[in-house]
Amino acid sequence: MYAQKIKQIRTELNLSVAKLAEKINIPQRTVSAYERNERTPSIEFLAQMCNILDVNANWFLIDKGDMFNPKTSELRQFKDELLSEVRVMLKKEGIIN
Repeated sequence: MYAQKIKQIRTELNLSVAKLAEKINIPQRTVSAYERNERTPSIEFLAQMCNILDVNANWFLIDKGDMFNPKTSELRQFKDELLSEVRVMLKKEGIIN
């Protein structure tokens, strides 16, 4: 269960294993072991994921709520909408296809 969720978070944030490990200050091999379900994530790892990446601990532990805390979800939606608008503008100007 945790292995899939860690990979899902990493994928959602477009992070490599190395980049995730760097962000939460743990060895890359540890993240890889968690994702392969070879090790159980420590409470310190969970705390780092929640604090640094704004992961919802309820979602991670008991599958309740959204993956990210509301602030992060709202910012991600705003970013996606803004990028979409920029793409439309660039297409109108003939800068991209």
